[in-house]
Amino acid sequence: MPLIDLRYPEGSLDEDRLARLAERLGAAARAAEGLPETDAARAISVVNCESLRHVFVGGRKAEAPRFLVVIHAFAEAMDEAARRTLAAEVVAAFRAECPACVAEGGRNVWCVVDALPPGSFAAGGHLVGLAQVRAMVGAPAA
Repeated sequence: MPLIDLRYPEGSLDEDRLARLAERLGAAARAAEGLPETDAARAISVVNCESLRHVFVGGRKAEAPRFLVVIHAFAEAMDEAARRTLAAEVVAAFRAECPACVAEGGRNVWCVVDALPPGSFAAGGHLVGLAQVRAMVGAPAA
């Protein structure tokens, strides 16, 4: 954990920029959840990237690229300050990799933090909680 879904317009990001974005988004989400930058923590951070053929805004095909980042993370890991920092880091990552995001002032990057309540995430058929994840990756208990 975390699990991140990134949706972006087809052709708006090349492979190198997409890879750098995925790394930055994962790092920002791990930090927000209080996870260390270790191989174990990176191994359970997933960024699903989906290129969209059509994006419409107000019923018309979007003229400027629009990006959606949904971060699924344990609710008890993040207070409001952590969520605000995470949202700012997401936009900063896009502004570093996408000239259209600089031109739009980052307003074309939408970030949704899906705060998962305890008992709502499972892997391998077993419920997994924040304490288990933190122990598994060597993070201090909260």
